Amino acid sequence: MQGWVKFHRRITKWEWYTDENTFKIFFHLILMANHKSKKWRGIEVNRGELITSQDKLAATNGITRQQVRTSLNKLKSTNEITIKTTNKYTLIKVVNYSNYQENEKESNQQNNQQITNEQPTSNQPDNQRVTTNKNVKNLKNVKNDKNDKNKEVPIVDVDFKKNKIPYEKIVDLYNDILGDLIPSVRSLTKKRKTNIKVRWKENLDSLEKWEELFIAVEEQDFMLGDNKNNWNATFDWLIKNSNNYVKALERQYESGNTKKTKEQEKRIHEKRYGGFLKDE
Repeated sequence: MQGWVKFHRRITKWEWYTDENTFKIFFHLILMANHKSKKWRGIEVNRGELITSQDKLAATNGITRQQVRTSLNKLKSTNEITIKTTNKYTLIKVVNYSNYQENEKESNQQNNQQITNEQPTSNQPDNQRVTTNKNVKNLKNVKNDKNDKNKEVPIVDVDFKKNKIPYEKIVDLYNDILGDLIPSVRSLTKKRKTNIKVRWKENLDSLEKWEELFIAVEEQDFMLGDNKNNWNATFDWLIKNSNNYVKALERQYESGNTKKTKEQEKRIHEKRYGGFLKDE
């Protein structure tokens, strides 16, 4: 693979810059995305897009599948990427890919402009030199006036700034992790809000804790319907009382000793991994 990508120094002010796993995944996606449109098995994969899987991202970057999923959800929540999932593959798009990878036309224009700028000032018209010097002076004045305004301001999630409970983000998190495995949440009812609020005040007072809960459910096949009664957990069951979600977090529904039929194994595998391209 040849070529290069670019990052401006302002990347250090990006909200995920100090999040090691999220930054690593984002940087990897930029490096691996198509720099021009190509076809993959009859599918058009445009510039700034790539086809991959969570397992492949985990293996390549030396982190767990859970950490990959968490990082992808973070990047999706701030519109850095979009994710399209089918039963055969996952297509990830870097939203502002052109900010990091120029196309050939842009690169040639920049190189031509650089050559012009590097010409001796004697080759440039006098009025251009005067205008340039004036602009530089004005720019310095503007920078001096804004010194106090350029101080770094900590980024605060609006939902938490006013102690608001992020109901919709909790539901989105549930649907992202469990929506293809057990019944998804289609509407945020008043009753659901009430139960979420109670659970939030009890202990689940951050999105990270809710994510931990949903991942715990995902990793317990019994809760996904792998049991003789074909019972599965639901969002309403999880938030109904503290006893239910505590059992899930403590993994009291693990069925490690339960022998699965081939159909059960196939069904669980298709639910869990069917949306991602299988590594060959």
